[in-house]
Amino acid sequence: MKMECPMIIRDARPEDAPFLAKCLIAGMHFYDFETEIPEYKDIYFDLVDCEKRTDLLYSYKDSRIAEVDGKVVGSLLSYPGDNYKELRRKSFADKRCQCDGHNAENYTHNSTKLMFFYK
Repeated sequence: MKMECPMIIRDARPEDAPFLAKCLIAGMHFYDFETEIPEYKDIYFDLVDCEKRTDLLYSYKDSRIAEVDGKVVGSLLSYPGDNYKELRRKSFADKRCQCDGHNAENYTHNSTKLMFFYK
């Protein structure tokens, strides 16, 4: 008997930016999906703006979305590391949020993958 998987994985779209930003903040331990808007509103709205762009480190174009019964339930972020330092510097250059605690000079990634799911 063939079982159907109720989950679909799709490419993220610009309109997924609010959910993707929440996942990033959750990964920084600043959000737990219990409220609609994260407590750190400035960081959240900055990341929503970043997610909508295609030229920054955290972009919808490098993300996938998991859906169950049409509801977004998770995300996957994966990007090449060959230009990590440049993209990270550009991503945070104009942002008040230096919240991730990483020093770009110490990183050279081949790839980075983060997956977040919530209930």
